[in-house]
Amino acid sequence: IGADVGTIMTINKLNYQEIGKVVGFLNDNFSIEPGLQLIRGASQSNAPLGTRSVADPLEKDILITSGIIPELRSILYEIYLEKSIRNPFKIVEFARKFTYIQSHLDILESGKRLFNCLAGKSVGVIYQNGDVSLCEFYQPIGNLKKVNFNLSFLWNNSEAEKQRNFIKKCFCNHDCFINTEYNRRFAKSLIVNLNKFAAAALKDFKFY
Repeated sequence: IGADVGTIMTINKLNYQEIGKVVGFLNDNFSIEPGLQLIRGASQSNAPLGTRSVADPLEKDILITSGIIPELRSILYEIYLEKSIRNPFKIVEFARKFTYIQSHLDILESGKRLFNCLAGKSVGVIYQNGDVSLCEFYQPIGNLKKVNFNLSFLWNNSEAEKQRNFIKKCFCNHDCFINTEYNRRFAKSLIVNLNKFAAAALKDFKFY
């Protein structure tokens, strides 16, 4: 029907060793470059228990633990390194993708806030029942149906302001909220990875 098809693989403790097989299968059989992201859960942030969302099914069984991060980091590096060698013209794209997910692993490994969070600033969540949250890890600040769909009123109410104070000190690996743009740490890592990938790709690259 002419529609573009994409996929996203959510990496967790149970499937991380299969990433290479999944990526290879999609690349070889469907010419799809899958997105890769880490599973997330409120318990991996430092959101206060009193305001934390309870929507974290099975997270204790599947969340990424510190013990597997070095292996996972190596697996991802090898995947994007091989991609860069196979297609040198996309080195920047592959280096950026690896750096992005590497940054999320850095957050999980350090347990620190390394990048600016957009939750409660330019990003929020509206659920199907009308509940509004600044972040999916936090409890709703209200319901649109109860305030005549006045989003601005909810966005600036006292509960929202209280949660924003918590969010200022919070960390997590939530893709939608982490802002890596214009960040020196991200830029430095990107340059390092780009140089590594380029060196490997150009080693066997033939100029005609």
